[in-house]
Amino acid sequence: MGIATGVNVGLFETADAAGISFHMKGQADVFETFQQLTTGFREIVVTNVLINTAVPFLIGLALFGIALRRSVSAAAAVLVAGLALTLASLGLPLSLRISDQARELLVRMHLVTGVLFAIAVLPALVIDARARN
Repeated sequence: MGIATGVNVGLFETADAAGISFHMKGQADVFETFQQLTTGFREIVVTNVLINTAVPFLIGLALFGIALRRSVSAAAAVLVAGLALTLASLGLPLSLRISDQARELLVRMHLVTGVLFAIAVLPALVIDARARN
């Protein structure tokens, strides 16, 4: 989780320093309204990156741990669900009215979180599967 959060914050800070705007344009949709209510701004800030990386990762790890106690197939299902949710979550940054560079970066950040989740849990899945056989 720490690596994914660090990578995503690093990507965000680098893009921000390079002048890539994360300010949302035009009329607010539901997500943008939520964003404005929770942060007071109509732009994505580093706090959003921290929370939106760490929380889903922690939830995935908790679900994976619970599932792994039950069975290898249940844990594998959580891994597959996590990857499916990663792909489904790509629609969010693609739907935002932000700069193309910011949109592309947010898509990459979603992929970083999903791929690093898979890398984090896969060894435990393999080790547990071998131990049960």
